[in-house]
Amino acid sequence: MLYCSSYSIKVKEGYETGRNKAPWTGKHHSVETKRKLSEIRKRYLKENRNIHNWSLYRNKETQPEKLFRECLEELGIQYEQYYIPHENNRNFELDFAIVDKKLAFEINGNQHYNKDGTLKDYYKNRHDYFQNNGWSVVELHYTMCFDKKILKNIITTVA
Repeated sequence: MLYCSSYSIKVKEGYETGRNKAPWTGKHHSVETKRKLSEIRKRYLKENRNIHNWSLYRNKETQPEKLFRECLEELGIQYEQYYIPHENNRNFELDFAIVDKKLAFEINGNQHYNKDGTLKDYYKNRHDYFQNNGWSVVELHYTMCFDKKILKNIITTVA
């Protein structure tokens, strides 16, 4: 065996190292294999809802989320953070949820928005998905979390 230090992988003697040089590159899964892999992944995600790469268990709470959480606590509102509704077959996670009222708050960074300030398609579809399942979703730009007066006003208005 040879060691390729730039990639930190072992390669068999006789093969060039680097991208797209190994004999197994360029092969594709069949449609049937892709379907099976997709079903396996969906089942895994359904059975392990809280270990997605975007979940609390992988990521740390952001500063805006921390400030929002503190407002909810100061107002004495019962909530769940990083909540995945049971009826949710898409495994979407809500930043904050007042479960008994089916009210959710999403703290969004700039990457969630188009240049005109509307939600990007993925986030709009996600928002609509929850609304169609009986949830009210309040989308907040993260900068709003730095003004507790505004936050508390929004929370008390909708909660």
